[in-house]
Amino acid sequence: MRERRRTEPGVTRSNIGSWHSDTNMLEWGGAAAGRLAGSALKICQKISHFKQSSVADHDWVVRMWANVTPKGGLNHLHAHPANLWAAVLYLDMGLEDAADASNGAFYVEDPRFPMSAMHNTAFRMIGMDGKPQEFELEFKVQRSSLLVFPA
Repeated sequence: MRERRRTEPGVTRSNIGSWHSDTNMLEWGGAAAGRLAGSALKICQKISHFKQSSVADHDWVVRMWANVTPKGGLNHLHAHPANLWAAVLYLDMGLEDAADASNGAFYVEDPRFPMSAMHNTAFRMIGMDGKPQEFELEFKVQRSSLLVFPA
């Protein structure tokens, strides 16, 4: 991947101040990329349920890419339309792993309406437990964390 980053400009999507490869990493990422995709796919299938059909009845397609985000870089809030799941693997957190409190912060927001279009940021839906639901969760990740979440 280092060679690819050195020779290819990458693409701009939600990434700011970082390099984003093309989405064909399964073609150029070798056996390690294939194993990672297989592991993430197994997790996604295990936590999926389809009414009146099984997980095996559906075609599962994996697209994969790499992001290299140096200190000060980030990915803007975004969604992956027409996808069920997304996954992120943190391979290297840099030398500042413990030194920078914001290093590795990963936020997941509830994309359902009305939350994503709300003007009253104090609003919360009441969950099954009778308590207000959070619309944003923060995960503090570390090296080798694999997060799987609704796309």
